[in-house]
Amino acid sequence: MYRQPTRPEKPYQFVSFSPEPLVNQERKKGIGQDRLAEKSFTGWLELELVTLTPLQVASGIIDFHTKGQGQELALAHQSVRKRTGQAPIIPGASFKGALRSLVEAVSPSCVSIVNDKVRALLPKSLFRCQDVQKLCPACRLFGMSGAEKGYMGRISIADGVVPLEKLDMIDTPLLWTPARGRGRGLPPLYLDKGKLKGRKFYEHRKTAFGPEPRIVIKENTTIQTSLYFTNVNEAELGLIIAALGNHPDYSFPIKIGAGKPIGMGSVEVRVKAAVLLMDSANLRNAGRLGKALTRIEGDPLKRQLVAMVQKAEAQGLLLVEKLKEVARVLDRNNLKKEAPRGPY
Repeated sequence: MYRQPTRPEKPYQFVSFSPEPLVNQERKKGIGQDRLAEKSFTGWLELELVTLTPLQVASGIIDFHTKGQGQELALAHQSVRKRTGQAPIIPGASFKGALRSLVEAVSPSCVSIVNDKVRALLPKSLFRCQDVQKLCPACRLFGMSGAEKGYMGRISIADGVVPLEKLDMIDTPLLWTPARGRGRGLPPLYLDKGKLKGRKFYEHRKTAFGPEPRIVIKENTTIQTSLYFTNVNEAELGLIIAALGNHPDYSFPIKIGAGKPIGMGSVEVRVKAAVLLMDSANLRNAGRLGKALTRIEGDPLKRQLVAMVQKAEAQGLLLVEKLKEVARVLDRNNLKKEAPRGPY
């Protein structure tokens, strides 16, 4: 008797939405960037991104090279360097988008990116912010766009430059569009009693191989970047630290870039230093600008980050139960599991 082949385990899970009353309660006016606010931090975090699996860089630097009697598709290292003089990057905007998704998941924040069909499956209290006077924590940090008014966020991330020798070309499985639900535009597995289950996050997995070539950053590559912030208070910085996977009790690697379903894009984020500028109340007496900057690293930095995370928890900005859910989905131990090579 014929038996249907067993399909691979789905490589994603859902993190339930933040409690609706908390989201409404946390919608407040944004601080803005027009001046340095009192009791706030302006500066940057120096970060290291360490790739745990191949990470795709959509650079397009592949070409056909002659080999024997024919040609093969190959990574064009030297020709691209000579032709353009450019190096590949991890776009700061891509990293920022991944971080925003995590901040939304672990704080009482709205669901910012949805289409009309998805919006119909959400509680109204989770609709994306549209009033600059009433912004959720994620929109206050990362900004809000709207037809009439927008709000510029207080977070930006620099591009991470990748040495050409750290690039490779690998063959991966083809990715398929998820099966659509009847009339709803979403697979039934995404729904619970006619409503969305939560926010979808892909687990870490070993990278699967198949027929499609991709340009990737190799495993065990370290990339430097910086996260800049303006007028961010201690609790907000603690929220960002936790969302980067650096909570002292619930740490995890994050996922960036393409190929997440097939085990790509797993990255460990390390906070190496913090550079802080005094707020406006103290800046007037600081003299030269260099004296107003404080650089923190090593053990003092670790203590400072823990204090910030604790402040975020105490103020209800960081929802520990949601952080636990995210940490379970993004558990580093899942890197031992195989990613699916075919439809699942």
